[in-house]
Order: sequence, then C-alpha cells, then structure tokens
Amino acid sequence: MNRSFDNVCLIFALHHMSDPIAAVRECLRVTKKRLIVLEDVYQNSFELSLLKLLDYHGNRVISEDMSLPFNFRTEMEWKGVFKSLDTGSVTVENIRPNHWRPSRHRMFILEKDNERL
Repeated sequence: MNRSFDNVCLIFALHHMSDPIAAVRECLRVTKKRLIVLEDVYQNSFELSLLKLLDYHGNRVISEDMSLPFNFRTEMEWKGVFKSLDTGSVTVENIRPNHWRPSRHRMFILEKDNERL
C-alpha cells in the first residue's frame, strides 16, 4: 500500500540487487516521510576493486547463494539517482569516517516532499 510507513531503511542492500533503482522506487512508494539508505561508495577504481573483493569474501561466509552483482556506485552517482527520482531533499552523511578503513560508508537521507510525491 502506498505511504504505509513513516520511514523506510535500505541498509547495505542496494549493491546486492540486480535492479537497485527499482528497489529505491518501491521504497519511496511505501514511505510517507523518508527513505534512509546506507551504502558503501568508492572514489576510484582501486576502491571499487577492494569493495568487490571484501563483499565477495564477507558474504560467501553467510551464503553461497547470495546475489553479488556488485552494483556499487560513487557518492555522486547515488545522489544523481536519488535526484532523478524526484525525491525532494537528499542529505548525505559519512557514517564511518575512519581514514584507515578501506571502505567508505554513506548514509543518504531522502526526505519526501509530500506536496509533490
């Protein structure tokens, strides 16, 4: 049902989906106020390769059947996707700012403009 939940969270899931944009659209459909997305992002090809390697090894421990399409994006690419879906405002926060850690975690907060959506 449309607008069934005040808030919806997607937590480190989009990079596992074959069509992450469809998932974001569905989450926007069912939320009244905001969608909170946590994802790993990268800034260069080395970081992307490292993300793929860590994701593969970390998730194979959980399940041999886990989908691993590696749909990682840069912070700017995700912001572009969210803006293209006419989400209203998009806020980005660095949720684990350790420079020594090889991955970059971001929290995207998509506030719905209920006048438009």
